[in-house]
Amino acid sequence: MDCQSDRACRAPLGTGCLASAPPIRKSGPMSTSDRLRYGRFYTPPGVVDLTLSLAGLQPTDRLWDPTCGNGAFLRRAAEGGHPQQALYGHDLDTQAITEASSALPRAHVCAADLFALSPEETGLFDVIAGNPPYVRVERLGNARRLEIARGLEQALGFAPPSQTDLSILALLQCSRFLAPGGRLAFVLPNTWMDTDCNRPVRRWLLARLGLRAVVESRIEPWFPHARVNTVIAVFERNDHSGVAPDTAFGQLLAPADSKLAEPILDESSQQAQVRGRRLSLATLRDGTGTTQRWGPLLRAPDSYFDVLHKAGDKLSRLGDLRTSMLSMGYGTKVGISSFFSPRRTQRFEQMGVEDDYLVPFFRSLRGLDYYTVGARHTASRLFFPPDQEAAHQPAPGAARYVEWGAKQRSRQGTAWPEVPSVRNNDPWFRLSQTHTGDFLLPQFRMERHHVLANPEHVLVNNSAWWGTWADSRHREVGTALLNSSWVALSAEVEGRVNLGDGLLCCYGPDIDAISMPNPDLFVTSPAGRDLLVAWRSMFARRALPFREEVGKGDRQALDEAVLSGLGLPRSLGAKIRKEAARMCEDRLRLATTLREQRRKVEA
Repeated sequence: MDCQSDRACRAPLGTGCLASAPPIRKSGPMSTSDRLRYGRFYTPPGVVDLTLSLAGLQPTDRLWDPTCGNGAFLRRAAEGGHPQQALYGHDLDTQAITEASSALPRAHVCAADLFALSPEETGLFDVIAGNPPYVRVERLGNARRLEIARGLEQALGFAPPSQTDLSILALLQCSRFLAPGGRLAFVLPNTWMDTDCNRPVRRWLLARLGLRAVVESRIEPWFPHARVNTVIAVFERNDHSGVAPDTAFGQLLAPADSKLAEPILDESSQQAQVRGRRLSLATLRDGTGTTQRWGPLLRAPDSYFDVLHKAGDKLSRLGDLRTSMLSMGYGTKVGISSFFSPRRTQRFEQMGVEDDYLVPFFRSLRGLDYYTVGARHTASRLFFPPDQEAAHQPAPGAARYVEWGAKQRSRQGTAWPEVPSVRNNDPWFRLSQTHTGDFLLPQFRMERHHVLANPEHVLVNNSAWWGTWADSRHREVGTALLNSSWVALSAEVEGRVNLGDGLLCCYGPDIDAISMPNPDLFVTSPAGRDLLVAWRSMFARRALPFREEVGKGDRQALDEAVLSGLGLPRSLGAKIRKEAARMCEDRLRLATTLREQRRKVEA
């Protein structure tokens, strides 16, 4: 069909170039570097088929892919028997549109800017499906971002947060084009389900649409070259009043395939290839009506919710404890690490910097597989004059070091004393703030789950978090509880795995969301005494990969003491350890598969 004669394809091109669209190429496929730059990753057939099945595509439906590229979603629909006349696609990449048009000559496919289209021009669609570009908002440029945001606010009455990335902006725009009862199914980065900045987006979507399904794979990375993990999210426009349908949360234990849609959406047909649950709209919000983070609802095993329910207020979020029992924060931000904490300490020695000016320092917690740490566990030192007098009248060796530092320049040519991160120090070479605490929490975890007791209060870099208990009675008990298998499971549930390499990221909102037993329950109780007996055995040894930890007698004893203090059956400990180990192994195995796929592609 001639695009120019079709109502859906007469939308004017946007005046600004969308960041997702590459420059027009003369010929040939887009290179890997271009795909990375513009956030364009072609979707595997199995993922396309599953997405369309989750959207409930019917033969009479008008199907639209608003960022169709070369037409992967439209082609798979046509190959499945969907009439081409009911297929619609737009994209800014004219080369890709040419390919899609050649493959689908009777479909309505043409070049257009999604954010320049309106429902009045295109009509509404029964199914909207696709894989919008994954581009961080900073890549859009301020002018383009503001243009999109103003357009969405005018059309929807909702101003998207400034940090919302392009794929979610596309999701919001496409919600305007959904027919009553229609479904919108997109492959999206998983981060938007958890980040605080996207909480208003999740709240708006729940009010405007129903969330029908969220699906991820636990065995295969769908986009080996994208440094994001992805989910399929399915929304439904439900204009009639009544009870909102439940949301299906599913994890695939087999390669993506259309046949897996039924066991995801219908609990009665659950099978070994899918792990999932259905949750009500109320569950997607907390008790105050605030929209929750959806990632934990997808990742958590049933036992996690069982313990939360049965333990009640005996469990607390770390974020809630911070208001009364606990101080927490990032470690020490050094600014110019080459001066304050160089990787090699020879320069300190060469210039004779006095010991009083050098303090033990953890540049990183990587490789520290101990439950308790001290100065003996690090060779790194931080240049830190012991007091203001020593800073303004440094000793000879320290003075030589400062004189040398004052002559150095940053890569941008700025003299070190004038670098923004240090120029407000008094003087520039004495850090205004240093941080450490009773315990240290890694921001990134691989195969181990351990929180490090730090009785000597060794300073730590801001790549880690520190914590200090307000009540000294909580120091040992609190750190023991933070090393329980329950907290390991909570970290797996509440943390994020968004870099594709298996690292579990726990910082900011993730740490605040981690659940731990209230230390007050263990200060003088029999359960507390049992807890400390087990903990004192644990902290005398190294922390093992969690799959090995689960078999250690002292860990099992610690978990039993925790459950006893919570008033729960001690037998739950085995289930909690099993689920925490399973989640840990799942993400590590997925990362291994990802590395293997990347090697094959690059070979």
